[in-house]
Amino acid sequence: MKYEKYKGVNIIPDDWKDNPENVTQDMIEKLLREADEIDAHNKRVYEARKDAYSKLNNLASVVWGESGLKNTESGTIKRYLSKKKVPRVSGTARWVVQHFSDLQSHYISEKEKKERQEKFKRERAEQQKEDQYTINVMAHKYKMDDPAHVTAWCILDMLCEKSKYLNLATAMEKVRYNWQDGYRPVRYALREFEIETDQDQEIYDDVSACFEAFDDGRIFRDTEWNYSRLYELVDSELVQDAKTLMALDGDA
Repeated sequence: MKYEKYKGVNIIPDDWKDNPENVTQDMIEKLLREADEIDAHNKRVYEARKDAYSKLNNLASVVWGESGLKNTESGTIKRYLSKKKVPRVSGTARWVVQHFSDLQSHYISEKEKKERQEKFKRERAEQQKEDQYTINVMAHKYKMDDPAHVTAWCILDMLCEKSKYLNLATAMEKVRYNWQDGYRPVRYALREFEIETDQDQEIYDDVSACFEAFDDGRIFRDTEWNYSRLYELVDSELVQDAKTLMALDGDA
């Protein structure tokens, strides 16, 4: 004997989740109608099963006595038919519709968040390609060995070897914007700073004095021989390339 099955309903259809902004009032009303129809169907199935069970149990009582369907092969039928509750979906469906504006906002928010993340990844990938192109151009310009595998830092380090003023100025500017390690990078650069003129001595003394008064990196922007002034002692093209590489260092 076959019995009709209870029906369920997909309370939030997948296309609602994927495109919640496209859900209309007609779609919501259709969902509620379907839920009502399913409830009516389930009630009919429940009543039919209940009636069938009653008839089978009466028949079994004649055959097996008061035990009825208990401990018989037909016990499966008993478990199958004797549901104490009618499965209902319309109440849940109405609750969902009542709160759908909140759910809709949630799904839209999640969708927008995902789109922003994907956009950021695309833009990040494009920026990395542009940065790598710049590095490749610089590597060929300065005839670096194995240009396909050099980094921005490698090229910048090579440029700084061309000018002690550039080496010191770039270290000072880096600390100006990031003094997490204190003035250590400037101290290292100053150790490599060869004093050849009276002006060199002035630069050395001025920058050294910053260590005593150091609170943050802005001191290297404001001191007498600040990094901007040191850049003036270096070939302008070399300075421009160094600043370009500094902007890429750590990202490319």
